[in-house]
Amino acid sequence: MKFFERAFQVGYPEVDAFKRVKLSQLIEWCTTVYYGFGEQVGIDEAYLQRVGGNWIVDEAAAEFTAYPRYHDRILVRGSVESYNRFFVYWQFEILNDEQQLLGTIQLAMSLLDLKTRKLVMIPTELGAAFEAEKSDHIKRFAKTELEGLSTEPNFEVTPRFSVLDYNGHVFNGHYYDWWQDSLPLDFLQTHIPHTITVRFEEEIRAQETVGIFLKQINETSVHAVKGKNLKAVATINWQLDEVN
Repeated sequence: MKFFERAFQVGYPEVDAFKRVKLSQLIEWCTTVYYGFGEQVGIDEAYLQRVGGNWIVDEAAAEFTAYPRYHDRILVRGSVESYNRFFVYWQFEILNDEQQLLGTIQLAMSLLDLKTRKLVMIPTELGAAFEAEKSDHIKRFAKTELEGLSTEPNFEVTPRFSVLDYNGHVFNGHYYDWWQDSLPLDFLQTHIPHTITVRFEEEIRAQETVGIFLKQINETSVHAVKGKNLKAVATINWQLDEVN
C-alpha cells in the first residue's frame, strides 16, 4: 500500500486562542495530502475532470493522544486502505518531528459529479493507482445519537464566498469551526478533542442559512447542522488539556 506524506509547521495563522492547531486546519492539511497524493499517482485534477467528479467527504473519524501546538513541526501521512463502488477509505497519521504518533484521521470519501450533484462510481484504475484493496465491504463509522439535542440553534450561519470550495459548497473544515464555536470558551481553554465522529448528510450551498445545534453532557458534545434538512452531525469526546 502506497502512502504520501507532507511536513507542516504550525504557524500563527494555524493556531487558536490557546496556541493549539485549529481542528479545521488539520482537515485542510489532510486535504492537501490527498490531492498531493493524487497528483503523484496520476489521479490529478485533469483525471478527475475526465471521470466527471471531485472529492467529497462523507464520514470522518479521528482520535488524538496529543495535540499539535504553536511552532510544532508535524508530518501528515496519508494512504488509501480500501475502496468499493462509491467510497474510498483514507487513513491519515499525524506525527511529530520525532515520528511519534499524535493522532489519526479516517475519511470515507466519494466522487461528486459537479453538474448532476450525484455520486460517481469509483473507477478500478483509481483504486489501483493508490494500491488500495478493492472490497464490497462498506465501512461503518460510529453513529451520532441526536436524542436530547437542543430544539433551538446555538447560532445560525449564512455561508458566503469565503467558506465555499471548488465543489461549490461549504468546505468540510468549516463545520468543525462551527461546532467548536458553539461550546463555551472556558471549556475549550481546558479541553482538547480525544475522539471525533462525523457524518455529512447533505451539502450546504451559498446563501443557505443553517442552524448550529448542540447537546453537551460533561466531556461529550453532540452537534448538528440543520437547514431545511439535516446537513451534518458529529460527536466529540473531549479530554483535559494537560499543557494549558
